[in-house]
Amino acid sequence: MNKRFYILTAAGMLLFLLAGCVQWSPAGKAAQKVSDMWSSIETAVGKTAMPNWVQTDDAKLKELYGIDAADLDEYVIKTTDASNAADEYLIAKVKSGKMSAVETAIQSRKDALTAKWKDNQDISSHVNSGQVVKNGDYILYAVSKDADKAAAEFNKLFTK
Repeated sequence: MNKRFYILTAAGMLLFLLAGCVQWSPAGKAAQKVSDMWSSIETAVGKTAMPNWVQTDDAKLKELYGIDAADLDEYVIKTTDASNAADEYLIAKVKSGKMSAVETAIQSRKDALTAKWKDNQDISSHVNSGQVVKNGDYILYAVSKDADKAAAEFNKLFTK
C-alpha cells in the first residue's frame, strides 16, 4: 500500500512538473512564432495583393510606433516602400504588463497616419479601416485594403 502511494505521488509530481514546462496561449493553443503568423496572414491575403514590403528593425519600430523592442518578445513589422501608400502590418507578442503601452502606441501611429493622409481619400480610407486585434499576448495592426482578411486570419490562428 505504501509503495503504491509513493509511486502515484511521484507520478503526479512528475506530471505537474512537465505541465509547467509547456507554454500555452490564453486561447488554449500552443504559443506560435510571430513570423509564422505573418506567413499565414500573407498567404490568406495573397502575396500579389501586397505591395513591396520593407522589413524594419528595432530603430524603425521605435521611430514609427514609439515602441521599445524590449517591450516585445518578438515582432514582425512590414511597411511599404511606395511613397503613395500607407499599407503596413505589425504583429507582436507583447511582454507581460506592456499591452496597454503597445495599444496606446498603435493608436498614436494610427492618428499620425490619419493626419498624414487626410487629403488623400483612397489612402485615408485604408488608414481609417485599419484593424487592431488582440488575442492574449499577441496583437495585430493592419493597414491595407485587405485589413479585414488579415484580422480574420489572425483570429483564426487562435482557434485552429
